[in-house]
Amino acid sequence: MANRITIGAEDGRGYLTAYPRWGYKELEIARGAPGRTRFVNNRLWFELTVENSAYMATHFGEKPLSDQICNPDDAVRGSRPTFRTKLKSTALQVEALDRARGEPLFAFFEKPGSGKTKILLDHAIKAWCAGLIDGILVVCPNFVHEQWVVDEIPKHVHSSIPITTAFYQPGKKLKPASVLGRDLSRLRIVTVGFESYKAEPFLPLRDTFLASGRIAIIVDESHRIKTPRAAISRRLNADALLFEQRFVASGEPIPLGLQDYYPQIRFLDPRILNIYSFAGFKNTYCRMGGFENRQIVGYQNEAELHRVMAPYVHVGEPSIDAEQLYTTRKHSLLPRARAMYDEMRRNMLVMLDTGEIATATNVLVATLRLQGIALGRLTITPDDGSEPYIKEIPTNRPALLDEILKGIDGKVIIWNEWRPDIAWQQEKFKDALAIHGGVARSERQKIKEAFLDPKSGVDKLLASPGAAGTGLNLHGSCWHNIYYSQRDNAGLRWQSERRTYRLGVDRDVRYWDIIARSTVDVVVNRRNRRKKDRARMSFEEFRAILEGDLDD
Repeated sequence: MANRITIGAEDGRGYLTAYPRWGYKELEIARGAPGRTRFVNNRLWFELTVENSAYMATHFGEKPLSDQICNPDDAVRGSRPTFRTKLKSTALQVEALDRARGEPLFAFFEKPGSGKTKILLDHAIKAWCAGLIDGILVVCPNFVHEQWVVDEIPKHVHSSIPITTAFYQPGKKLKPASVLGRDLSRLRIVTVGFESYKAEPFLPLRDTFLASGRIAIIVDESHRIKTPRAAISRRLNADALLFEQRFVASGEPIPLGLQDYYPQIRFLDPRILNIYSFAGFKNTYCRMGGFENRQIVGYQNEAELHRVMAPYVHVGEPSIDAEQLYTTRKHSLLPRARAMYDEMRRNMLVMLDTGEIATATNVLVATLRLQGIALGRLTITPDDGSEPYIKEIPTNRPALLDEILKGIDGKVIIWNEWRPDIAWQQEKFKDALAIHGGVARSERQKIKEAFLDPKSGVDKLLASPGAAGTGLNLHGSCWHNIYYSQRDNAGLRWQSERRTYRLGVDRDVRYWDIIARSTVDVVVNRRNRRKKDRARMSFEEFRAILEGDLDD
């Protein structure tokens, strides 16, 4: 006999009972609730919160207990217009919307340049026009959430759709406040950054918005959710059932590998995969190895994974009449830098053997130190406890950059992972503009416009992938990218490549990688390329499934 789980409440607490007995998997799922749980006399008690009751209802299929979840039937709904879109849809966008038609849970894994934001807005607005939802909460990277309101929504939403929008800024009131109201004759959209969404100050606004009607949630750049243990993943999973419809979207959904699918699909509904823990996903679809068998060294059952996800996913790539051309330019370390690099490498090998380097954090710090020498810098930490400082090391890397620039006619983006490199390049190239983490969003927009303006006289943009690699469209006037340095982060690398390779590009886009021979540069570049090949294989697997018959 199958176990039956019943949800109840008593003395201000919620509880679960199992009949005829608890199974291991049911108990594991129940104890994964975001709040505290306690198992007493075959009954599992939990705090009666919105998050906990939604979690239990998600997994055990009963109505949430909490009366904080809005019943919007008492709200006044005005007449709603017929759906119209402002910009003509491409064939790919039409295909994506047809695939997702009527689905309340869906993942849009469209390659950058596909018009992913338009697809998301069109799909959600169709649901609003049909009376299925009353508002939309968009959760995405900081600064990108402002761009949704300032740029994307005005560009894509038709004038016949009455709309009120606002983006959340920590410590400030939401403007206009009417976006949280109950006039459901207007589409209301609130956007918020990942960091703000998982923080306590945003929760009252979330609850007020939820109480105003049936709210859909869009998680844009959903690959940022990362592992289920991450704070943003825990918050989103706890909140999932609060939203009538849930959508995720990413141009590069698996920067680390197939394991990146799990937190995104789990947010939609863990019953899609019928797996309720990251460990369960790894046991089913990953091959483990390395230290204490904790590292993912390969994958298994890949075809089955894609088949199970396929009804809830669309993947697409824009048809661009241009190529991406890659060139690697290598240089050798000068004798002093080579001696320092080899000495540090030998010391780190000893530290690995003795266990002094044993955690992911230790490995990351060690890698960054080696990359620093390859870039011409050594960070010194004095023994007397004073502040660390940077010691410059002679390198011919800047000379190689100059050599590449001499062969470029037109505008170019020089991508830098570290601020010191942007600083010296600003000194060297007086007419260059820069976008990095310290530049405000409003300034980034002005810098973008000046860079793309053919009459501005600005032909160089110094950019960090973290700040400019997502959300900014830099195509149309620039076809050249130089990666002066790169980090072991395939997702950011791919996203930054797509800033200049998008719909509308009619010339080949070129990329130069500057690599120091026999250094960690080689390993980082190789790892990012390998992960890109894995993502391409997954994309092609999905396309093959989607182009077939899913009804069999």
